[in-house]
Amino acid sequence: MKKVSKRIFHEGLQRVAASKHRIAKAFSGDIERQNQYMGDSRFRGTYLMLIQEEPLAAARHLEKRLSDYAAKTKDHSVNDDVRKLLMDREQHLTAQCRTDDKQAEQKSATNN
Repeated sequence: MKKVSKRIFHEGLQRVAASKHRIAKAFSGDIERQNQYMGDSRFRGTYLMLIQEEPLAAARHLEKRLSDYAAKTKDHSVNDDVRKLLMDREQHLTAQCRTDDKQAEQKSATNN
């Protein structure tokens, strides 16, 4: 690929990424909009981004609604990946809490 072509390609990718972030921001906290586009495959990445960036309670609520949608429509194209991302996020938080607890115990034992 020529240098100019590479530059144009990367600029295009940057525009796409910025566009996805704008869309995710527009969807953030807007339950009506989130529900409206659940079946639209063009917004699949938006839901995946929301699961990673929304506060955990909001992400869980979105995952529940996507799961209900999948059960009703038998369309699991988004739900399965969303569930996996949420599980990974929860496992990471649990591991972080355990690490924090161990560090607090060690600090307390050192101070006594």
